[in-house]
Amino acid sequence: RVSNQQMADTTKRTIIENVAVSSQLSKMSDKLDELIRENDELKKKVKVQARKMQMLEHNEKEFAKKHVSSQKVVQMMTQKCKDQDQLLNDYIERDRANLELAGTLASAVEA
Repeated sequence: RVSNQQMADTTKRTIIENVAVSSQLSKMSDKLDELIRENDELKKKVKVQARKMQMLEHNEKEFAKKHVSSQKVVQMMTQKCKDQDQLLNDYIERDRANLELAGTLASAVEA
């Protein structure tokens, strides 16, 4: 049979082990609570970042549309400028020809 001393030693060891296990469980529980809070905060941050990303993508699409539109306007204005330059050169050439003709006619009338 087990003596009273052995029984007391076994009980004492069991109590010490129980205290150690309880302490570990308490620390693990605290750590779990901390990790749950951290996870919740990270989920919130992910949602905020996802919203920001969505807004930035939307803005990027709008800027791209505006850029294409502006580019078309610039091309159109450039072409109009070239057309006006050509028209002006044509008028200058016609004016020069008219002046020459007027000079020729004036010389012919005087003669």
